[in-house]
Amino acid sequence: MSPTAGPSPLRELRPDPGNPAMTLVFAHHAGGSALSYLPLARLLPEDWRVLGVELPGRITADDEVAFTGCGDAVRWLLPHLREVSSGPYALFGHSMGALVGFELVRALAAAGRPPVWLGVSASPAPGMRPGARRDLWPEHRLVDLMNRLGGTPGPLLSVPGLRERMVRVLRDDLALVDTYRYRPGPALDVPLSVWRAGGDSAATAVQMRPWHTHSTAPPRSRVWEGGHFYLFDQAAAVAAALAEEIARVGVRRP
Repeated sequence: MSPTAGPSPLRELRPDPGNPAMTLVFAHHAGGSALSYLPLARLLPEDWRVLGVELPGRITADDEVAFTGCGDAVRWLLPHLREVSSGPYALFGHSMGALVGFELVRALAAAGRPPVWLGVSASPAPGMRPGARRDLWPEHRLVDLMNRLGGTPGPLLSVPGLRERMVRVLRDDLALVDTYRYRPGPALDVPLSVWRAGGDSAATAVQMRPWHTHSTAPPRSRVWEGGHFYLFDQAAAVAAALAEEIARVGVRRP
């Protein structure tokens, strides 16, 4: 797929207020989509524009070819992110989205258009990722992974056809994550918040601690109750924390 082919991958998660005080972009987790973040979008400040990244190959888009490398995804997304970076904007990535978001911000910073804030959630730091190729696992192991991490209603996984499509999307996304190799570079001059859940075995404290070496700003971290998908179980509290973190760094126009 060409990096600029097809419609914009940025989905409006609620009506654009026009001349927004802030634009917040969500980058979704493996197996997820922009629509996963609708509950959070509804709870954010009314004068914000809220967008969600939608990588190709989602369940509802069988004709799209998924990316199998983080670099390809970043090159495809970059021109679209540049379009929304003329005013103040922030980016929040959860799980796979944290990895994609980090590499996007590196590219945007190199182009002189960094965000005012980057939030990473439930993702091992670059260079701390396990070496397993989960995208090569058989279907039953991927279904077990979805059950263990949560975030997918159990009854959906028992529906033939739908289960296979969900596994296909997850497998493609895990290929992007598990083939990622960190390229060393300078720390970002961007405030960084690192969030994890105390009960998340997929992103432990040890795996996430090195995130703070990737920003020149003082580290900001938070541990939430729950598991890997804590943010959907505590949408109101997470939305309030997002607004607080972004307000704390202020508005820095490019």
